[in-house]
Amino acid sequence: MLARGVCFLLVCCLCWDGALCLPGGMVGGWSPADLKSPSVQQMAAFSVGTYNKESSGNTLYRMVQLLGAEQQVVAGMNYKLNMILGSTECRKSDNKPIEKCPLQSNMQLKKIQCRFQIYHVPWVPSTTMSKKECVSV
Repeated sequence: MLARGVCFLLVCCLCWDGALCLPGGMVGGWSPADLKSPSVQQMAAFSVGTYNKESSGNTLYRMVQLLGAEQQVVAGMNYKLNMILGSTECRKSDNKPIEKCPLQSNMQLKKIQCRFQIYHVPWVPSTTMSKKECVSV
């Protein structure tokens, strides 16, 4: 009886997050994700913030374009995000919100294409970056 209740709760949480309510949103399989959905936008912001914390440089980067997103229902949600990041005029020491940081001018602007994989468990709550691959473009 307890197992049924836990399964029902899991399905409700995932449906609330939009995972099982989308076409192709089956447990275990990757499916396209809506780039404008709140959960994808939240994971994109988390990815950029984590990239900035973990990078060795002093310059902050922000998202220029979200190229694609996929999601996978597991014991939580996996997200694969493909995005372009651009260097800003802000430094890590500025302690400014990334939204307030303008991109550097064309001559100084550095762009990187990143593929992030994020694991999100909304009912814990817990969000972690499990993979990160970035290259200059």
